[in-house]
Amino acid sequence: MDELITLAAQIYILIIIAAAIVSWIEVDRQHPLVKFLHKATEPVFRPIRELVPPINGLDLSPLFALLLVKLAEKLLNLLL
Repeated sequence: MDELITLAAQIYILIIIAAAIVSWIEVDRQHPLVKFLHKATEPVFRPIRELVPPINGLDLSPLFALLLVKLAEKLLNLLL
């Protein structure tokens, strides 16, 4: 079970990183991959942005999301 939790966390971490990179570059926002990244990360990013608004235009929600995913992974592996 630990391996499955770790794999899921690693996949979501890659999705978060990809979403962050896409947000920095000029891309077609209607591209299916860009839409997927947005749909997969926005439910996590939105509440973080409400607690930690962008600082000088820098959105820190991906960083906090990465930390939360790693924390959740560790906690789930401990509990299960």
